[in-house]
Amino acid sequence: MKKFLSFLLCFALLGTMVIPCQADDTIYGMTAETFFASDDTELPYRFYKPEGDAPENGYAVFIHLHGIGECGNDNEDQLSVGVELVRAVLNQRTDTIVIVPQSMEPWVNVSPTRGTYAIDKVPPSPYLVAVMELLADLQNTYKIDATRLYVSGLSMGGYGTWDLLARYPNTFAAAIPVCGGGDPDQAKRMTNVAIRTYHSADDPTVPVAGTRAIVAAIQEAGGNISYTEYDDLGHGCWSRAFRTADQVSWLFSQTKQADVPVEPLFPLGDVDENGVVDTADALEVLKSVVGRIYLIYSQTLAADTDQNGRVTAADALVILQVVVGKRPPFNP
Repeated sequence: MKKFLSFLLCFALLGTMVIPCQADDTIYGMTAETFFASDDTELPYRFYKPEGDAPENGYAVFIHLHGIGECGNDNEDQLSVGVELVRAVLNQRTDTIVIVPQSMEPWVNVSPTRGTYAIDKVPPSPYLVAVMELLADLQNTYKIDATRLYVSGLSMGGYGTWDLLARYPNTFAAAIPVCGGGDPDQAKRMTNVAIRTYHSADDPTVPVAGTRAIVAAIQEAGGNISYTEYDDLGHGCWSRAFRTADQVSWLFSQTKQADVPVEPLFPLGDVDENGVVDTADALEVLKSVVGRIYLIYSQTLAADTDQNGRVTAADALVILQVVVGKRPPFNP
């Protein structure tokens, strides 16, 4: 009998060791979900969809990107810091799908102390690509209003927000990046989106100079941007920023303007964005055609070699012809 009880005790202890902790079913009414991207990146995310039928024009979508301190895969920490705007949207909107994803690594692979970086030198984070694939999946699953897609982010999530605006310039209607950084040289790609951005002059973590540079570049390019700079809130200025009285009403009053032509970030044909045009790029085109992968916006521009507005197997053939010398290389 003692041996049997000892066995049961050991079995119970073993069970506690091997059973993983599960995320809370709901936080702020948001369920815990997981999305697997085309490259098998696992993206935990929190999801909220209003009850009842979709609005006549479809749901708006609001995406919020957490800071570096909330990285992980527990599907909870991303709702532990800087979610004032998320909660306000949940409380005030009855027509909006809310997505709060969690990344295992920074949304942008740069040091937060840089403030600015060259986007064509930094490959997109697989988790940020997964966010956009998730958005595409939602658009295939639910009735979504493509003119009312919104994104916000704080700190490293602010970097991620700027990164999305540069890589997907015709996707979002409005964005709120807070105390982040990005690439001022991509300002012309961000003029088709309404932006409110915030930073504190005494930020010891992410230099305010980065936000100042991006704001100045977008203003010079004729973009729709508003900048609020605080004096003494340090790095955590997001609490004040996200609590701005009219933040939700301003955000959801914005609608996406008509698409404008945008130059590719990478050379025509360089679909995998590694600096060369080769057979691997043709393979990426074919994989996208059959639905195995989603191409991000910059990759789509590069993949459309005949520039007819569609990515097809013909584009893969053109790339192969360039590689084997049957066609001249694409113009730089």
